[in-house]
Amino acid sequence: MKLFDPEGIAFSLLTDTFDLVFANVLFLICCLPVITIGPAISALYKVCRNIQEDRGSGVARTFFSAFKDNLKEGIIAWLIIAGLLLLCGVDFWYWFHYSTGTTQQIMLVLCGGIVALILMCAQWIFPIQYQFRNTVKNTLKNSLLFALKYLIPTLLMSVLTAGWLFLLLYFDYLRILFLIIGISLPVFLKTYYIRKIFKQYLPAEENTPEE
Repeated sequence: MKLFDPEGIAFSLLTDTFDLVFANVLFLICCLPVITIGPAISALYKVCRNIQEDRGSGVARTFFSAFKDNLKEGIIAWLIIAGLLLLCGVDFWYWFHYSTGTTQQIMLVLCGGIVALILMCAQWIFPIQYQFRNTVKNTLKNSLLFALKYLIPTLLMSVLTAGWLFLLLYFDYLRILFLIIGISLPVFLKTYYIRKIFKQYLPAEENTPEE
C-alpha cells in the first residue's frame, strides 16, 4: 500500500489536517476585530462539516461564504453572549466582594449556573446559525432547546471545549497549537455529533453531499 495513495487513509488524513490548519488561520484572522468572532465560529463549523462530508468546495471559499452569510446574525448573537457573560462576571465580582453569608453563596451559585447555561447554549448557537436560516431570536431559543434536549452530549462538548482551552493556556509548550489547530480541532470533533443531530431536522435532499 502506498503511503501517499490519493485514495488511502494517510493521504486523506494529511489533507484533512492541512485543511484544519488553514481553517484555523482564517478563523484567527477573522476574529481580529473581536465583534466578528460569532460569524467566524459559524464559518469554521461549516468548513469542518464540509471536510467530514468530503464536500469539495475549498476551505477559503466555504469559510468566507459562510462568514458573509452569517455576518449580521453572527455579530448580534456574539454580542448577546459576550454581554451576558460580562454581566454575570460583574455580578459575580460584586457578590464575592460586597456580600457575605447565605446570600453571597446563593448569588454566586446562581451566577455560576447562568454562566454554565450560556456556555451550553453557545455550543449550539453558531452551528445552528450556519445550518438553518432563522432570526437571531429563534436561533437563541433553538440553541436552548438543543442544549436541554441533548443535555449529556452538550455537557461533554462543553467539557471538551473548556478542557482543551485550559490545556492550551496552562501549558506553555502547547500554546503554539492555538495558532496552528487549537480552535479548529475541537470544533472538528464536535461537528461529528452535531451533524448527526442536524440530519434529523433536515430534508432528505439536504443530507446528500454536494458534488
